[in-house]
Amino acid sequence: MSGINTQLMKNSDLVLPFDGNHERQQHDQVVFENVADHYIKGEDVTAHFTILNDLKINSNDDQIGLLRVGSTNIQECLAYAPVQFNSSTTSESTRHGTAIFSSSSLPVTDDEFYQFCYIIDKRKCFGSSIPFQLNCSIDDIDLLTSTLVEASLEKRSMQMNNDGLIALQDNDNDDLVIIHTKRMLIEEKLRQENRQLLEINRRLEQQKDECKAKLDLLDLKSNEYINKVKNDMQALAASHKVAIDELSSRQRLEAKLRKEYDVCRTLCNQYQTESLQFAERCRILEDLNTQLSNEEDKLLSELSIKTKLNEEQSIQMTDYEKRLLQSNELLKAANKYQSQLEQQLRDLRLTTEKYQMSMQGQIDAYTKQASQQENQIHALETANSLLKEELNSVKTDNTFLLTMAKQDKQLTNELQQQINDLNEKYQLDNEQ
Repeated sequence: MSGINTQLMKNSDLVLPFDGNHERQQHDQVVFENVADHYIKGEDVTAHFTILNDLKINSNDDQIGLLRVGSTNIQECLAYAPVQFNSSTTSESTRHGTAIFSSSSLPVTDDEFYQFCYIIDKRKCFGSSIPFQLNCSIDDIDLLTSTLVEASLEKRSMQMNNDGLIALQDNDNDDLVIIHTKRMLIEEKLRQENRQLLEINRRLEQQKDECKAKLDLLDLKSNEYINKVKNDMQALAASHKVAIDELSSRQRLEAKLRKEYDVCRTLCNQYQTESLQFAERCRILEDLNTQLSNEEDKLLSELSIKTKLNEEQSIQMTDYEKRLLQSNELLKAANKYQSQLEQQLRDLRLTTEKYQMSMQGQIDAYTKQASQQENQIHALETANSLLKEELNSVKTDNTFLLTMAKQDKQLTNELQQQINDLNEKYQLDNEQ
């Protein structure tokens, strides 16, 4: 409220009508109506206007601009709103319309005066409104309204110097409307400032107590921190001493390590020389290994030849065994036939005892046949004995061949053992 009164005193040269209506000027072709002195903060602002005469308008391009009082350029408008015409109230000579400014597009200050202006083509102004204020609170507006009402009731009875009054021009006459004295306004302002100072003093006392408590806590923490720093310094001194001792021991250890490094370097040179010698020995061993591999290949080829020969001999032995089995089967058949003949002979002998006289001739025939069979049996036995002798000779040959194969295998194992020994010796030499 103090800001509003101060602004009113600074702009005492403005002529503001008591009823809030704008006085029509001859050069204005657009007249703004129902313009309030103050608009509440956070609410949209609606501008009502009337277009006079036959002014060419374009509802799509024409705008209502919000201009700060004292500005001389239309480009300094702070906000714009599109115009909206009411067809129901439009006549041949006049047109009525409105424009709505959203609260988000309005300025946020409450100590400035503004006015509406009708803009065509964004460069021509065909009318402006009376000044007004934005972002006012409801309490300020109520206080100012009550003050204006009291001033209008007392304007005839109060007689004071013009320097101590705040005056507004009346539409009916040129008399001044007395709103309030400067003294009362100053007293009200001082009372408000006194209340503010008391509130500030109370807050400062509270902040003082808080700061004192914080200061005590800070002293306590600082003492703890100082003690901690002292302890840390003592610990650092002890650790510094330990570090110095450790550094000296590390220096001695470094000298020892350097000596050991020199010894290791000498050993490395010696090892390189021995490595060259060992490489030469490895090359010789590789040559020997190659020769042994060649000899091994030769022995393996000879062994394969002997193995093939053994396989052929085993095949022959298998054939002989088959033939021996066949001869045994024939011998069995002959023995069986002989047993049959003997049975028949016994039968014949029994028969001859009964029919000796009648069957003497048949007995002789059977005797001859039996002798022939015996001759055949003797011949078969002779052939069987020959086959057995031949089988024994084959077995003897097979035994000899097996002995030779065992000797070859033993020789191969000995050669393989020698190769393995040489390989192990070569590996040991490489590891050394």
